[in-house]
Amino acid sequence: MKLFKTTFFKSTLAFFFSTFSFMASAQTEQSRFSISPHFGLGMVIPGQQNVLEGNERMIYQWNFYNIGNVSNAAGEQSFSFETTNRFGVDLNYSVSDKLKASLGAERINQLSIYRPSLSYVRNGAEVSGIVDDFHYYNFNIGLRYDAHSLFYVLKGVWIPNVNSVYQKRADEAAGSGGNTVDFLNQANTGLRFRNLGSNDIKASIYAGVGQSITIGYNDFDLEVGVNLASVPLNISEVSFVRSGTTVGKTEINRLINAVFVSLSQELNFKKRTREPKKEKEPRTKKVKTEKKVEVGKEAIEIGEELVLEGLTFDRASADLSSVNEQALADVLNFMRMYPIARIQISGHTSDEGDRRANIKLSEDRAEACKKYLVKKGISSRRIITLGRGPDSPISISDPEKNRRVELKILSLD
Repeated sequence: MKLFKTTFFKSTLAFFFSTFSFMASAQTEQSRFSISPHFGLGMVIPGQQNVLEGNERMIYQWNFYNIGNVSNAAGEQSFSFETTNRFGVDLNYSVSDKLKASLGAERINQLSIYRPSLSYVRNGAEVSGIVDDFHYYNFNIGLRYDAHSLFYVLKGVWIPNVNSVYQKRADEAAGSGGNTVDFLNQANTGLRFRNLGSNDIKASIYAGVGQSITIGYNDFDLEVGVNLASVPLNISEVSFVRSGTTVGKTEINRLINAVFVSLSQELNFKKRTREPKKEKEPRTKKVKTEKKVEVGKEAIEIGEELVLEGLTFDRASADLSSVNEQALADVLNFMRMYPIARIQISGHTSDEGDRRANIKLSEDRAEACKKYLVKKGISSRRIITLGRGPDSPISISDPEKNRRVELKILSLD
């Protein structure tokens, strides 16, 4: 049932996220399967509006939420808070390092808000807008492709029940002897809605682009995406009535298309491997009491930074060579010896050239080291990367020493 707002607070489009933190247990090797819970807020994209007669029209309000008092056609009032949102979960399968396939399910709530150009008072308050709120469920199948620092998502969506709300409204209107709903005051001034038809939408598409972000020690995916369907859900005729006389008519297409900003976290399954018992012991060994730990032939304290000797890159390059992989072998062995330890890898450059380019290069080099360790089975959530560029030199006379990668142990348990 359409609701008239009698209290309406303007939005500044300031999106906030309800952040959920799901911590996966430390693993020595990950399966190709993972799950990704997600939550997002968004706004409905308005459909085409055709003015049939007169100068009155419905003005779409770009709001993702509504809070205030509302009243239905019978004049019954209540307090209401609604948002356009989506939440669900995806089951992912890693086809390759950059490509993932997914199966998912989610619940979507959509909110459309219009302000009528006809100003009038109903139930003692000025009508400042109408609210159309409903939800539906969907199942989807899609692909995600990682390229550079961004990822791209494309999904096909099957919707089993999107038309149920409007069908229920049509049945209620038919049961009352017509397909119109009046929102008029005692002076017969207001709006009259007439249903012109509905489409039983069964499919849509979703396309999104996003980037991985780190909050604390956890990796999340921040994504901007859009839901698109080829046909409108419902078409309504709105008549503007003043003192019992129709002064204008307009036709509104109700869409399920919407833009969302979403936050998700990937949780990896542990890969089952059968190994001899003698090999399991060192991989699960934890030493909580020692102040120093060994990384290769070096002994360092927690929080101390260690230059990874032998880890060098070609000029202006972030590609790992076979020599670099050998230099990272000590770090890999350390991460396997301490299966829940967390580390920080920071890249550094000399001060030659553009500073911003050097910072980007140092980030790419640190990220290349992280990707190598992840490829070897280390959880990405155990590794933080930083790019410090030329800002932390260790030598004034020898710029080559400043072109380095450093390791810091953040915690062992």
